[in-house]
Amino acid sequence: ALTKQELLPAVAAATDAYVVNLGQDEGAFRLLENLRREKIAAAGGFFDKSLKAPMRGAAKLGAKAVLILGDNEAAQGIVTLKVMATGEQSEVALTEAATAVREKVGRYF
Repeated sequence: ALTKQELLPAVAAATDAYVVNLGQDEGAFRLLENLRREKIAAAGGFFDKSLKAPMRGAAKLGAKAVLILGDNEAAQGIVTLKVMATGEQSEVALTEAATAVREKVGRYF
């Protein structure tokens, strides 16, 4: 009823971070859980070796950051963080991913 009468405020569905798992490790699930626990709106999925489709998906969702996790990164305990607005990429520790997302793209939230 309120929607039909246009009495509800518009709510933009936003994705702060998009996790791309290019490997076989289950670390992406833990990373998604951690981001969400830290109140960062996060989505993601498993993909083949190509980054083209997941990057398009992240852009379509309006993600401000993309976190890329492959087998090599998982073994080293790191993730590649890409800021969508600037294209800047850096490697961060998996345990510090939520903090890094806030520091690198917090101004875009």
